[in-house]
Amino acid sequence: GTAPTTFVLKRGRYEYPGPPVEPGVLGVLCDTPEQAVLRPTRAPNGSSGRRLALARWLTSADTRASALVSRVLVNRFWQALFGRGLVASSGDFGVQGTEPTHPELLEWLCGDFQRHGWRVKPLLRTILLSHTYRQTSRLADSRQARLADPDNRLLWRMPLRRLESEAIRDSLLAVSGQLDSSLGGPPVPQQALPDGRIRIPLEKLKRPFDHRRRSVYLVTRRGYSLTLLDVFDQPAILTTCSQRQVSAVPLQSLAMINGPFVYEQATVLAGRAVTTAGEDVGRLIETLFRRALCREPDPREQTLCRQTLAADIESFLKAGHDRTSARRQAVVELAHTLLNTSEFLYRE
Repeated sequence: GTAPTTFVLKRGRYEYPGPPVEPGVLGVLCDTPEQAVLRPTRAPNGSSGRRLALARWLTSADTRASALVSRVLVNRFWQALFGRGLVASSGDFGVQGTEPTHPELLEWLCGDFQRHGWRVKPLLRTILLSHTYRQTSRLADSRQARLADPDNRLLWRMPLRRLESEAIRDSLLAVSGQLDSSLGGPPVPQQALPDGRIRIPLEKLKRPFDHRRRSVYLVTRRGYSLTLLDVFDQPAILTTCSQRQVSAVPLQSLAMINGPFVYEQATVLAGRAVTTAGEDVGRLIETLFRRALCREPDPREQTLCRQTLAADIESFLKAGHDRTSARRQAVVELAHTLLNTSEFLYRE
């Protein structure tokens, strides 16, 4: 439809409109006052064309606006991959923000980003294939590097990072083989319980498998979110979050150890491992490690897991379980233990 006319409001009161004004942009990013006025052309679909004009202004080559936008975007992508941007204050590129640790790298990536038509995939490919990204996150043997740059600002190793709250939940569903990765569809509702926990009400789902959907499809309301996501620092929707905070609190361990959702995924994972490995204990342990941690267990871990399984089977037998039930329950406990390891929760 027709875009409404905007007026200067006298004393800021809408009852007293002043002269009309045209749509404009930030003058601080323009060389002349005339450049701050947008001149949209009407789009074929009947739109006013203002958003298209703004997008073109933001991405016009060799302008202050495109320089700033590309720096902010590239820094955000770098932050998503490394946990911290080249400019640590990703939400503030002004004089009160922090200076970039690698200014020349940031400038080169921005130029390459624009040369590829502002396409994200070529930028990500460049970063992911770099030696910097492919470094180990383990501490280097060089004591000099640790002393000279203890905060790893110069990226002499890959930062060790905990998974985001949504990634933790999705990973639990993925390793158990239950993650529904389909796109679109209705949102998944949540329900507050009297004890303060937030859960997905299975009886209110429009489709019986919706509780296995990716976390991006969960309804997020102001004031509460799914307990597992909340304890792992899911940002509140009250304010804009330019960088997630990472905490380590007892509630996280309690949610992983005692939470019914995590135990349910461990049960499903154990069932799949038993089906795959059969009676072969060594293969069973290897299957659990591959599914949960994406690697093979070393000899010491094999020995410890065998001892743990034997001790748990004996304990369940004494509690009255039959041999089959005791073995299956012991495998569940081992799977649950692997899902509670730091290696599962942290990205190396």
